[in-house]
Amino acid sequence: MSLGDALLAAGGGIGLAGALTALWCADLMRRRVPPLTETVAAEVLVIIPATGPLPRLERLIAALAGQSCPPGAVVFTVESALDPAHDRIAALDAPFPLHLVVAGDAVAGSQKCRNLAAALARYGDESPFIVLADADIEPPRDWLAHLLRPLTRGAADIVTGYRWPVPGDAALGTLCGTWADRAVAGLPKPNRGWLTWGGSIALKRDAVRELDLAALFEGEVSDDLALARAARRLGLKIIFRGAVLVPTPFRHSLGSLLAFGRRQYQMFLLYQPALWLWAGATLALNVFGAVSLWLLALRGGWGAVLFFGAAGMVALADEMRRRLARRAGIAGAGRGRAEALLRLMPLVLPLVHGVHLLAFVLSMDRRRVHWGHCTYRLKHGRVIAIERREPG
Repeated sequence: MSLGDALLAAGGGIGLAGALTALWCADLMRRRVPPLTETVAAEVLVIIPATGPLPRLERLIAALAGQSCPPGAVVFTVESALDPAHDRIAALDAPFPLHLVVAGDAVAGSQKCRNLAAALARYGDESPFIVLADADIEPPRDWLAHLLRPLTRGAADIVTGYRWPVPGDAALGTLCGTWADRAVAGLPKPNRGWLTWGGSIALKRDAVRELDLAALFEGEVSDDLALARAARRLGLKIIFRGAVLVPTPFRHSLGSLLAFGRRQYQMFLLYQPALWLWAGATLALNVFGAVSLWLLALRGGWGAVLFFGAAGMVALADEMRRRLARRAGIAGAGRGRAEALLRLMPLVLPLVHGVHLLAFVLSMDRRRVHWGHCTYRLKHGRVIAIERREPG
């Protein structure tokens, strides 16, 4: 056997192992989503940093009002009164107490962290439970109940979940990003304090105080990774709940997808370099395996059998992830054409994994982080300057 044949065989084995692992993980996560068999009652304050025109704002308010464990109050926090989000929120007629905080410009951290810090400084002591959420989500009916249940039972100090991307079009960037992010949604997350997701984080008031969360956020770039790192240092218990899977709109060109992925991996490099390295190695193996299976398929015979066998397992993993979403209360999906094309993605995995790996490679430069209408210049992981454009 030549060296090339040996490499192809090894790559094919890696590709098959990756497909089998994806299937096993997706099925495991699907079975980990418990039904909510009890009523959860708790006084909770929801804090949502916001910017821009917020086209889905009314849908978010309706979803919050329809929670089985409704919020006691909701606090929106914006950068300034000139942000388009300010007037959109100020004009709302909500069925619960609604507060609006103007945070002012960030100086030593990201604008999102500054917005959260301002809201926590003002309202962080007013409820026994605090939930931090994103403004673009449309949470299912039991979202808050699933977040709060472990806190009310004393099983955790912090509870978090993950997003379920809902494609808004059938562009290549949207499809590649949706596939990659749903694959992450279908991975088990260890309850060891490594990660939280900023779109859904519930904390006990005592945890907010112990973390001194408002002060912590003032000097950080990432809200969720900074919180997780600080919580781990203090020995606070974090639970990642599979049932907390939140529909989030997803629409990208290839360029904007690479920028989004680059920023995500930059945050890992800044806050969790070991996980960043692990992710890079995994992505490189995924590309090697997928390309090898493609080349084997071109040879026909057993190569084609291996390729379509792996593609079948990946397609079944995708179906398991969709079942996971349904068990988490997500009834709808993205646009029909986009969802149909997503079912064909197992046939073009070299492209998907290649785009994903490119975003990782671009994250190696951590001197500048582009996020929303701000560009942050960093030195040794700290913000030293901020360049701003008009929000929205």
